[in-house]
Amino acid sequence: MDIRRLVILLLNVSGCMLLTASGWMVFNVVNPLTPLVPDDVTVLDDNSAPARPWTPPPSILRSSFEPLPAPAVLPESKQAPLPPAVVRDNAERLSQQKLSAALLAQLRAQPFPPAARQTPERVVMPTIAVDSPVQEVGWKMEQIDGRPYSEWLVADYAIGWHKTSALPGADGNTVMAGHNNINGEVFKNLIDVKLGDEIFVFADNHVYRYTVEQKLLVKEAGASLEQRIQNAQWIGPTADDRLTLVSCWPYTSNTHRVIVVAKPAS
Repeated sequence: MDIRRLVILLLNVSGCMLLTASGWMVFNVVNPLTPLVPDDVTVLDDNSAPARPWTPPPSILRSSFEPLPAPAVLPESKQAPLPPAVVRDNAERLSQQKLSAALLAQLRAQPFPPAARQTPERVVMPTIAVDSPVQEVGWKMEQIDGRPYSEWLVADYAIGWHKTSALPGADGNTVMAGHNNINGEVFKNLIDVKLGDEIFVFADNHVYRYTVEQKLLVKEAGASLEQRIQNAQWIGPTADDRLTLVSCWPYTSNTHRVIVVAKPAS
């Protein structure tokens, strides 16, 4: 009887171990510890030349992906802002629109809208199944080793628009970020977007259509100060009209940042 019980116990333990091993193998297939970098991604590390010349101001040397200590206010609109009730009605109507083939054809036939006067409301990326509301986000200030440190906040279950960045359609850099492995995982698949893919930003009763022109992967964990300075350029102001999306990568470790740069679709 004791031998039978011992055999049954060993079989149960073996079965549990096999199930655990199988689950771990499946998890690593879906989320490998060393995930493959897509061919269309430009990887920038300490041994890479910067993607474009850039001289950071002294105030940005503290850390990458952080705002300036005294960020510039949003430029005043030359037009009167829309009443709040109108903005809410527009947001509700736009949220009910699905990007059907007919609507896509209509959007592609329209010229790029004028600069928005209100914050973005929604982002749709059909090729990676993203359809998310947008929230305005700021930053938090901390003291680390006696030095001020600021870090951009990230919206939960939504895409966060950096409130000191440009409004859609305005000259400058419209910066948005999202989580990749917690609290909604809105940008879980941002690394999989392809060059030429479309991104639709809903704002101010308009739909702004962008196409992806660059995909970059930059190292954050253990990166040198010089590397962090180069990383920070991508969320800074620009002279051209662009949309920049940022998230962590890979899913299991967040050692890098994936950056997607899109330009207004012609």
